[in-house]
Amino acid sequence: MKSDTGLPRAAMEQFLNGKMVRLRPLENEADRRALYEMWNDPASVGEHLAYDVCDWDGFCKFINNLEKAPNQPTFLLIVKNDGGEAVGFVQHFWPRPWRYMIEIGYELLPKYRGRGYASEGVRLLIDYLFSNRPLERIEAITGAKNLPSQRLLERLGFKLEGRTRKSFFVRGEYVDSLLYGLLREDWTSRPSS
Repeated sequence: MKSDTGLPRAAMEQFLNGKMVRLRPLENEADRRALYEMWNDPASVGEHLAYDVCDWDGFCKFINNLEKAPNQPTFLLIVKNDGGEAVGFVQHFWPRPWRYMIEIGYELLPKYRGRGYASEGVRLLIDYLFSNRPLERIEAITGAKNLPSQRLLERLGFKLEGRTRKSFFVRGEYVDSLLYGLLREDWTSRPSS
């Protein structure tokens, strides 16, 4: 059976299982509902991202359209190994498909932050992407005031590459964002974790 990532599920499982969490595609309506609730919860979105409420039908239409467009995000739930509860998600997409790079994003429910789940989930995603895609780099963009996200990226080997001034509109004001990059050779030459 193939997943929504296009790879056989057995191939995905080799890369998407960690010590504390595993990543898995959206498999049913309950998974979609969990992602929908994360998107519509101001505490989950946090103070550093734009908060856009959408209704259930609009959300389902958005997710269904992702399957038709190759450059759109692929979402994977971050699921605790003990108990199987969804604690957040990671995503990846080709912002410029003609280049050998991909952008990632992630979000964790507030009650699970600070426990290493996001770090492990993002690490699993990076392993998967560099092992299965012809990529030379992975990018991530974070708010300039989002220190926890910056620390996570730096722990995983991402380098700060630039600041984009007033690029996000969050909570009624324009805020700066930071561009982080990770090269394949930096990832493959790092000490094992």
